Order: sequence, then C-alpha cells, then structure tokens
Amino acid sequence: MSQPDCLFCHLVANGDHVHAADGFVAIRDIQPAAETHLLVLPERHIDTFRQIDEFPDEEAGRMLRFVATVKGADKTALVTDCSRALDQPPGMYTFGPLDGGEPFYSDGSVGLLPDSPSLASSVRGMDFMVRHMHRQVGLELPAAVRMASLTPATIIGLQDDLGSLTPGKRADLLFLDAGLEIRRVFVDGEAVT
Repeated sequence: MSQPDCLFCHLVANGDHVHAADGFVAIRDIQPAAETHLLVLPERHIDTFRQIDEFPDEEAGRMLRFVATVKGADKTALVTDCSRALDQPPGMYTFGPLDGGEPFYSDGSVGLLPDSPSLASSVRGMDFMVRHMHRQVGLELPAAVRMASLTPATIIGLQDDLGSLTPGKRADLLFLDAGLEIRRVFVDGEAVT
C-alpha cells in the first residue's frame, strides 16, 4: 500500500525503473556513484528501515536474490561494516576508538544503539555473508564467492592484484570446510591461522 507523503513510495511509483519483479523495483539513482548505481526498494510501503524486525527474513532473501539477478555476480559486491563485536557474545561494545568511541549493544546478530532498535553496525564477517548468500538466498557458491572477492577487487581497480587465483597476484586465501567455516587463512602466501 502506497503512502502519498513517503519519498520511497514516490520513487517506486515514479523513478527511472530498470527492473521490477517479485515485489521489488530497481531504479537509477539520480546522483550515481558508479556507472550502474541502482536503488532497490520493496514495492510495498515500509514505515522505517531502522527497526530490523520490520523486514522479514524471507523478504530480505527475496530482495538479495533480486539484486543478484538484476546486477549479476560480476557487479554485485558483498560488504560488511563489521565492528569489533565480530564473533563475540551478546553484550556492550565500543564503535570506533576504544577511548572516546560510541557504545553499542550487540545481540550476536547485529549492533544496536543503546536503548534503541536503531542499527549501529554489523557484527557479521564476510564468511557469514558468503554462507548466507549461498544457503539462505540460494546463489551458487562460485557466484557468492566472486561477490566477496573478484567483484569488489574489480570495483576498486585492484583486479590485477587481488580477487582470484592467478599467477602474479597476491596469495590471500581462505580454506573453508564442507560447512563453509574458515579453517585456514593465508595472507601473501603465508599462513596466519
């Protein structure tokens, strides 16, 4: 249901549509930061994206599949703004410098502002993102890995040095087990774990 005073509902109705399917629409950004900068929105009205419980897991998965379908693995990069609460138990942590940073609460899945449902940061690493895109979103594993390696390297212009296994490139490697959990890490060809 559209709301007349909602900017996002206006964009869904009137934006420069590139693709629409499965309850989502991709529109061209009016001030693109990249050649194919798109804004993806649900077609339904949502009061706020600040409350994490308003976007059901199933709908979030469909939205991620929509993005991967519209852009493809070669133009979709997985990112994380992970904080120092990565892989830590629920509790209070500091975002930014330990001396003078901002406190936030991690529930083990996301970082939240104290006494608020507003998001502060992610507490999930890139390994989680790859597993999630493969298992919950349904992308083929090579596509999910590419979105975490070669695609971001290409976006920032470092594809000649990073992002794939090719002679002459840095040997930054993760060895994963059958459950896609990290078992070994190599940086510049040297084992660090």
